Amino acid sequence: MSGAASASQDGARRRQADPEAGARLLDREPPPGYRAEWTEYLAKPAKVAAVTTDSAMVFRVGAEWLALPSAWVGEVAPVRAVHSLPHRKGRALDGLVNVRGELLPCFSLERVLGIEASTGPSGARRLIVAGRGAHRLVFRADEVFGVLRYDAARRQVSPGRFALVKHLLDWNGHSLGLLEAEALWVALERSLA
Repeated sequence: MSGAASASQDGARRRQADPEAGARLLDREPPPGYRAEWTEYLAKPAKVAAVTTDSAMVFRVGAEWLALPSAWVGEVAPVRAVHSLPHRKGRALDGLVNVRGELLPCFSLERVLGIEASTGPSGARRLIVAGRGAHRLVFRADEVFGVLRYDAARRQVSPGRFALVKHLLDWNGHSLGLLEAEALWVALERSLA
């Protein structure tokens, strides 16, 4: 008989030699203090972490990564033709865009926030339809990452580079500017006047 076969049979005999070994191991008395230690541990109230998670749509406008609370985002759509309005050149309003048969105002966040316009390829550009109820609008994003969940307690106060960004979020080595949705809407409505 070969050495490998003999070793295999010896191992099998040892496993079969004492079938009650597992039962004896589990039925033995616990070490001194074991029950008291676990009783004390399990009697403590459970620690509940006070984490408030929020979510935001992450996108890039020019060189700036921004986020808008996801409750304000309706959909992300492919870029469509924007129909300009007469006597509206140079303002935040770019024109009107047709989204699913509805004409919505399309704004330039570059002009609203004072961001330098992107000069790179436009293949990743998308339209973000945002708002609540009947008050919906559209703005272009050069790139859309998607939805980010974050702990609201970990937001950092913005140094004030953009008036509509009150908090910053850390994300993939970038600082995201979390847009204040209410203030953004007020600024966009004001730009229509």
